[in-house]
Amino acid sequence: FWDIVVLTTADEEQRLAYELQLEEKQRRSELPLGLPYLVFADPPGPKAGCGGSTMFVLSKMHELYGDDLYCKRILLLNAGGQSQRLPTASVLGKIFTALPCGTPMLQVLDLKLALFMPFLQRMGPGVFHGCSDTIELFDLGDGGNWTFEKPGFTCLAHPSPLDIGTTHGVFVLDPKEASRGDAAELRKCLEVLQKPSIKRMREKGAVLNSSPFISEEHAYTDSGFFFDCDAAKKLLEFYQKEAPLQCEIDSYGDFLQALGPNASVEYTCDLRNVSVVEPTLVRTREKIFNLLKGTAINIVALNASKFYHLGTTKEYLHHFCHDPVLSRELDFFATGVFNSFIPSTDTRGCMMHNYFAASSQIPASSIVEYCSFEASVVIGDNCIISGCCYEPSDPKTVLEIPPDILLHTIPINSDEFVTIAFNVKENIKKKADNLSDAKNLTYLGSTLEQISKQRKSNFADLFSGGTFTLWHAKLFPVQSSMHDSLKSTLMMIKQVYTDSYSWVSMADILRLKDVRRMVTRRSVLYDKISANLPSN
Repeated sequence: FWDIVVLTTADEEQRLAYELQLEEKQRRSELPLGLPYLVFADPPGPKAGCGGSTMFVLSKMHELYGDDLYCKRILLLNAGGQSQRLPTASVLGKIFTALPCGTPMLQVLDLKLALFMPFLQRMGPGVFHGCSDTIELFDLGDGGNWTFEKPGFTCLAHPSPLDIGTTHGVFVLDPKEASRGDAAELRKCLEVLQKPSIKRMREKGAVLNSSPFISEEHAYTDSGFFFDCDAAKKLLEFYQKEAPLQCEIDSYGDFLQALGPNASVEYTCDLRNVSVVEPTLVRTREKIFNLLKGTAINIVALNASKFYHLGTTKEYLHHFCHDPVLSRELDFFATGVFNSFIPSTDTRGCMMHNYFAASSQIPASSIVEYCSFEASVVIGDNCIISGCCYEPSDPKTVLEIPPDILLHTIPINSDEFVTIAFNVKENIKKKADNLSDAKNLTYLGSTLEQISKQRKSNFADLFSGGTFTLWHAKLFPVQSSMHDSLKSTLMMIKQVYTDSYSWVSMADILRLKDVRRMVTRRSVLYDKISANLPSN
């Protein structure tokens, strides 16, 4: 097995959340025991990116293990940002996303540990770098003679439609080397393109017409990658010399694009995919290019594989509710997993880790997770309901949730709660240039200017700081209980407002979050469900 499993987080508070969840999973024997699970928060300052985070982790692990580090096989799973396109994963992390399969219920971390096990017998000391919001499924066929023990970097590559290539890294294979038609095989790579246009893929020779496993045009796209100890030493020495980094470095864009005989320094000036352009960015990228230039790269072409991304509400709903192929491949339970509900509940939706005390209706197109409902609930189509609690004084009350809504309850400070709400189709990251333009941003069918008037508040008070997006808008009422929090947010969806609330944004919530209470609440819910399962 792995000698060390490392998770990274966006900040210290999320690090605590990861450690608490790992402790809980180990206590319930849901993780392999006998090895360290280390969690490191990204360093303070400018956003590190998964590349900066990787180098920081190497420095911290070298402090712990010294040169013994270079004798170990390490699995590194990076946090992957704030999850603005799937806010239900923002607080406790994408790597702990629930899955409707397994006994006990699996999370993405558990699945990653299982799926990557076949790689270990072909791997020497080094670091395998993976993502927190993807699922890679593959068939290795009869095994073949491929290995991760080649010098430098060895990357997983998946045959994908060309439109997928425009949002991922794309490998340019050596045309002199023909595929043997194996399910998995080692191939030579000339260079790596990052989110290229289809035109650029064609110009670079990255587009392939057909193969034994895929009949239409395709390109090989990235997911996880392995780098050996010599490459790890290079990155560590660079970080020790340059730290603290003052810009965002991406492991896919800045490490992999430096590799291959056709790699060019030109990409260091391409700023299209950079969220914040710091003054040191281009120069730091150039240094990394010169550091890694000439380092070998090979790919493991997983010709019979599929790559699933879970990072958006659209993808989350599609893969869990509407994708029969993935459901069959991972043996998803038809009505979810680890739920306690009375027999008359209409449970056609994807349900994970929930308690229902009364008859409820959940459509096949919706996801419900980590919820506790003491009264009947009727949920609309295409909803994501996470971490909510409803405990009315009258158990005959029926809670109705409209369609196309994401609801997620989060504890903040020491004794308060916020339930966020978004339309699952809303672009939460859409940015206005200034406060005046922000008036036209739409939220749940109304402009922010209309919402401000309905709340009888000053529009400028809707934002703090200079960023104008729904993520940064103070849209959500604060309450003293989970029940009242859910109730007040549902009233807000109906455009019923009152002056008595304080209001916070999703950006505020990440600053105020109380992860210990959130993890404890899930643990209490676990015990409550366990005590009410039919087998007990």
